[in-house]
Amino acid sequence: MRVHVHVVFIGLGLIFLVIGMLSGGRHGGRTATVDFLPSPAHFGATFHTEIHVPRRIRVLALTTLALSLTAFTLKDPEFEIEFPAGWEVGAKDKDGLITAKPGGGTDDGANCNVYFVDRASIKGTQAALNKEYGAPLSDAAWNDFLSTKAEDTRITDRAAVPTGGKVLQIATVEIISSKAKARIGFIVTPGRVFDAGCYVLETSFERYKAQFDKIVRSLKPK
Repeated sequence: MRVHVHVVFIGLGLIFLVIGMLSGGRHGGRTATVDFLPSPAHFGATFHTEIHVPRRIRVLALTTLALSLTAFTLKDPEFEIEFPAGWEVGAKDKDGLITAKPGGGTDDGANCNVYFVDRASIKGTQAALNKEYGAPLSDAAWNDFLSTKAEDTRITDRAAVPTGGKVLQIATVEIISSKAKARIGFIVTPGRVFDAGCYVLETSFERYKAQFDKIVRSLKPK
């Protein structure tokens, strides 16, 4: 039996994306707030996005550990993931979350996050889990997974991708009320879930679409 997806996806519930404003825009600096991933009522953590609609935007500064001139692979003891040339990778925080963003002074709010969470409730062999997650999730399943409402999401480009003897579930998720768009992927293993997600305002998503997809697809648990 498939593990309830909203239990599986706690990892990305700890991701925080906050986009601020340097100067007011045509919407007068109005703020839209959305609980993008599991709410505190479920897990005590939330993906809580505050988005201003400005002429110029900035993202909260990250502590930079690496700035590479070529594409590079981040090798954590538990997983690997590849980032494009020039991306800055922040320090792993107290919850084990790693955040990366484009370098070179880019301030459009784009960032990616990677994280894993242990879940004793996820039992069975990897082969059994691969069979369970071997087909793309439905829109209803993704909304359950993300604790989002169907009327506030557009879920596209869903796939179940074999990778390293496991299965990556991946989709593009647009949250209509927040004007945000993300490429999100997760891999379920016995007792553990690995999550990767890349986010930006919807107006900038096409610019990053190929990079986001490549980053999320490069996630490989060890």
